[in-house]
Amino acid sequence: MVKLFRYTIILICLLALLLLGSGSWILYSPGGTSWLLQRLPEWTGSELTIGQIEGTLGGTLQLKNIELHYQGGYLHLEHFLIENQLLGPLTLEIKQLQAENLQIKSTSKQQNSPPEPFTWPRLPWPLERLQVNINTIDLQAISWQQLDQEPLKIEAVQGDLHWQNSHLYSENFTLRSGELLGSGAFNCGLKRPTLKADVQLETEDSAAGWKKLQLKSDLRQGSRKQILYGPVALEGTTAEGETLTATAELELTPEQLKFRQLELNQPNHPGVITAKGDFDFVQSPPELTGQLQLNQLDLQAETGQPVKLSGTIQIKGNLERYSGQFDLKNHGIGIADAQLAGDFTGTQEIFSLQDLRGQWLGGTLNGQAQFSWSQGWQLKAQLSGKDINPHGLDPQLNGQLNLDLQADIDSGDKGAPQGLLQLQLHHSTLLNHPLTGIAELHWQDNSLQVKQLELHGEGMLLQASGNSAEKLTFTWQIEALEKLLTDAAGKL
Repeated sequence: MVKLFRYTIILICLLALLLLGSGSWILYSPGGTSWLLQRLPEWTGSELTIGQIEGTLGGTLQLKNIELHYQGGYLHLEHFLIENQLLGPLTLEIKQLQAENLQIKSTSKQQNSPPEPFTWPRLPWPLERLQVNINTIDLQAISWQQLDQEPLKIEAVQGDLHWQNSHLYSENFTLRSGELLGSGAFNCGLKRPTLKADVQLETEDSAAGWKKLQLKSDLRQGSRKQILYGPVALEGTTAEGETLTATAELELTPEQLKFRQLELNQPNHPGVITAKGDFDFVQSPPELTGQLQLNQLDLQAETGQPVKLSGTIQIKGNLERYSGQFDLKNHGIGIADAQLAGDFTGTQEIFSLQDLRGQWLGGTLNGQAQFSWSQGWQLKAQLSGKDINPHGLDPQLNGQLNLDLQADIDSGDKGAPQGLLQLQLHHSTLLNHPLTGIAELHWQDNSLQVKQLELHGEGMLLQASGNSAEKLTFTWQIEALEKLLTDAAGKL
């Protein structure tokens, strides 16, 4: 029995020495490294060719002209260099990792499988104990292309990358793609979900409306279904140097990305936008449900008009089909004092406004409108106004105007706008006198054709017709000026 025990101990020691020797041979000898790289394709069911192998896995390894064919794809790497050192059984230090001219191509169509709920990655036990430090990463000329799609090209990825205590983090990285430059730092915990990031994106494109974006997040594991929860902040700088900030509380669940207390504002710019919403990524296609709240939002600098909006906008849907409601009020004096509410629907080719309800110049507005852009652009609108007081347009004008407006305008076959505008004034009064009218205007070949224009009032008649590009004929008949202008008298 004692001899059997001794023989067993000796056999285990021999096996340990054999494994240790085999591992050392694979890691620290060129022959062992070459043998392992040649056997890997057989074990994975892929086809791998390497033009040149220099060095060892346990030191400095350099590979050239690597081609990997696998099911559904192809990979080509011109040059690969890794310099590493094993500091312990589960501790690896990589001093530098370099790759140049990496091309990844998909040779099969991507399967459109139904979206699945999101789950945070679960780590195998050995990975929780493993520690890897990559001190320098330098990846140059990366291209990734799916079948029948344009390739995604990245000129360079540089920085550091670390895996310690179930945390993947980088203290400094940069990424360049075209005219975009990304940089920053992040820390992602996998055993216990956390995501802390401070990244920024800059562009050299002078035609872009922005110059720099900076995103900060501090997300941690939430309660119940909350995978991650916490604050995020986004700061954007426009091409003109103006700053726009956004802050929110973000919540990630298996089915939705929720944002609460979202606040948008611009320093030295009056007005605030607040919002909340749910992005359901399990739906196909993904769907957004959200609400915007505007509070004294000053848009005069953007529109050139005295626009200061307050109100709400609610929306639900996706880019293919969406709908919602809005209720907005412009705070102003006279003509600028207006309120409009209604419903809207839209697709990728058309946007419609229904059940429009508003107030303007002491009266009410109702109507609907539709704008499409599938073939050129086309605008159709119907609008009715009731009890509108023109006093807001001119202090000398008092009355009640009731009107109907119809418009049908498009971009035209030759790119020049064309269409029809009809206006009818009925059951109206001006300065306590009855007033009616009708107008029919045609826009074609960059000219305005007045088919009919008549305005009837007590002691007054206005008529017009003709083409703005050739000749417009006006006819006025006024029997009592004092009925139109309170400070005037006489007739024409």
